[in-house]
Amino acid sequence: MPTIHLSVPETMYRELREVANEFGLQITDMVKIFIKEGIEKRLEKKKKLSLSEERIEVLEGEIFRLKDTVDELFRKIEELSDKLEEMKTPIEPEFVETT
Repeated sequence: MPTIHLSVPETMYRELREVANEFGLQITDMVKIFIKEGIEKRLEKKKKLSLSEERIEVLEGEIFRLKDTVDELFRKIEELSDKLEEMKTPIEPEFVETT
């Protein structure tokens, strides 16, 4: 098994020893647990970030879809406004046929 040699300040060593004694473990086992927990938290954080990025992509897609819908609505409103103006414009008598 690979071995890691670690130098820590005396105060940290005392804290590790105290915690290890509370759990009935050796200090090296306690350090292994802390390292494993740290790695697991990091992986969990990465996973959460990945899920957040996926949600952002979905939301961006929805925003683009809504933008297209709003653009189409504005285009239709403009067309209707133009038609309404045409209907309001009086017809010139020279274009009206009399029978």
